[in-house]
Amino acid sequence: MNNYQIKNKVIKVFTVVLVFISIDAKAIDGTMSKNIINSYFSLIPIKDMSSTFEKKMPGLEIEYTRLVRQVIGIGGYGGYGILPIYIIDKGDNWVSFTSKGQSNFYSFGASCNIHLLPLLIKKRNKRLDIYLASKVGSIILNSIEQPEIFPKYGRYLDLSLMLGSNIYLNDRLGLSLQLGYRNFEYNNGLNIKYGIAYKF
Repeated sequence: MNNYQIKNKVIKVFTVVLVFISIDAKAIDGTMSKNIINSYFSLIPIKDMSSTFEKKMPGLEIEYTRLVRQVIGIGGYGGYGILPIYIIDKGDNWVSFTSKGQSNFYSFGASCNIHLLPLLIKKRNKRLDIYLASKVGSIILNSIEQPEIFPKYGRYLDLSLMLGSNIYLNDRLGLSLQLGYRNFEYNNGLNIKYGIAYKF
């Protein structure tokens, strides 16, 4: 690609960005909704820490947030999903995992969000919400209660710190995305959630 083509692409991208900024600026005023409900889908990685074995738990989560200040929201969440279960067979230099079927998991806890745009601009942008989300809760894995099972049955501390964004298509309904770090017994790393947002 020569310099002329690169320059043209940069100009086109810059023009698109300016259009979106100009459209977005029209959606800024001083009003804001104080209640937000997010519904998420995610594929949660679960890992056996003694090997490279990894699977994913598909799950749904609903979160409620109440804005108590312009930049602070508090609330709670609850989730449900499918839990794959495996029998662990170990040798001297090997480990194998055999499917034992499926069960389910539940998650619940409290959340606190810091909404970033009010810290950067004076007026609330009704179409875009960017925030830091911290969660403290529990995750219950309804696995089989026997020794050589992955993952093991139990209730575990569930912590996360995410960067979130709600992009509203109208005054109420929007698209939602969270990306960040999650930690519990079988997960320690990247977590991505996406879904819909509703404010009122």
